[in-house]
Amino acid sequence: MTPQQSLLVLRLNISLVLLKIATVLVVGSSACVFHAQTYAVQPGDSNSAHAVPPTTTSHNLGWGSSLETARLSRAVEMALQRGDHAQAFEYAERAAQASPNNPKLWFLLGYCARLNSRLKESESAYTHGLRLAPSAPEGLSGLAQTYSLMGRAEEAETLLKQVISASPGGRDDMVLLGELYLRGSNYDGALEWLQKAEALRPDFRSELLLASAFQHMKNMEMSGRYLAMAKQKAPDNPEMLRSMAGYYRDIGDDAGAIAALSAIHNPSASVLAELAYTYQLKGDLDSAANLYAKAASALPGDVGLQLSAAQAEVALGATDKAQPFLARAAAIAPDHYRLHAIRAEIFRIDDRDKDALQEYAIAVANLPAVPVEGPLYGIQLHINMM
Repeated sequence: MTPQQSLLVLRLNISLVLLKIATVLVVGSSACVFHAQTYAVQPGDSNSAHAVPPTTTSHNLGWGSSLETARLSRAVEMALQRGDHAQAFEYAERAAQASPNNPKLWFLLGYCARLNSRLKESESAYTHGLRLAPSAPEGLSGLAQTYSLMGRAEEAETLLKQVISASPGGRDDMVLLGELYLRGSNYDGALEWLQKAEALRPDFRSELLLASAFQHMKNMEMSGRYLAMAKQKAPDNPEMLRSMAGYYRDIGDDAGAIAALSAIHNPSASVLAELAYTYQLKGDLDSAANLYAKAASALPGDVGLQLSAAQAEVALGATDKAQPFLARAAAIAPDHYRLHAIRAEIFRIDDRDKDALQEYAIAVANLPAVPVEGPLYGIQLHINMM
C-alpha cells in the first residue's frame, strides 16, 4: 500500500468514527434523545424529550427582574417552542446581560447554549449562575448535562450525585445519572438509578432507558417488557416516539427508528434533522439530504442546520446545492469551523488544493476546545491538510 493509499484509508476510518459520534451535531441539541433537558417546552417540540418543568419563565423570574428582562425571557420561551435554538440563545444572552445578578437567567443561557452545541459558553453560563446561587439544583444538574456532552463524565456524575443527595426525591436527576452510566457501559449502575426513578414514578423515559440497559445485558425478556410498558403509556406522544427512535438506534435498528420518527405528525425542524441523521446511518443519503434541506429551510437562522444540510449535499456530490446553505451559514457565523471545513472539502473535490488548504487552516484556527464532533475531528482536519 502506497503512503497516499494509507492516508486515504486513515481518513476514511476517522470519518466513519466521526459519523457514529455526530448525533450531537446533526440532531441539534441533543447528543442523545434520551438526554434530559433542564427547561421544558411544549409537548412535541424538538427538545421536549425528557424535559423537566421549566424553572425560568416570564412569570417567575424574581430576583429584581425588569419588564425588559421578562419580555426577553418570554421571547426565549417562544423561540424554544418554535424550535429556533439560535434565536433562543440570542434572547437568553440578552436577558442574562440585562439582569446579571439573576442566576436563573444564567442557567437558561447555559441551557440554550447547550442546545446550540456551544458547550464552552454553556459551561461558562452555568458556572456564572452557580457563583450567584451555589447550591441551585437546576444549575448543578444543567452543568452536569453540559459536562456529559463534553466527555467529562466523572464531573457530571459527581454533580448529579450532589443534587440527588440534597434532594433524594429528584427523579429526573436519577434518570440523568442512569443514562450517564448507560452511555458509559456501566449497566449495573444504570439499572440501580433508573429503577429507583421508576419506583418513584413510572414513566416511559426511564422505561426506555431500562429497556436499553437490559438489551445491552442480553436480557431480552426484561428489555421487551420495559419496551412494551413505555409504548403502552404514550403510544402517540412525539416525545415518546423520539425516545423510541433513540432506543432503536441504540440497538442498531435504524429502520425501527425511522418508523418511530415518521409517525410524528407535523414534525419540527429538529425532528426532521433527527430523521435525516437516521437515514444517514441507514445509508440513504438522498433521503437524508432532502430532510436536512427541509429542516434548514424551516429554520434559516440555525447555523447548525444550514451546515448539516450543506454537508449532506456535499456527500451526494451536489456541491452546487450546498452553496445556498453555506451562504446562510456564512451570514450567521462567518468564522464557524464547520463552514470552512465544508468549503475546504468542496475545493478538494474540485482539485483546488491550495484553496482547500487555506480553508482547512481557517477551520483549524477556529476549532473550539471541545468540538461537538469529538476529539477526533481536529485530527481529521489536520490529516486533510497533508
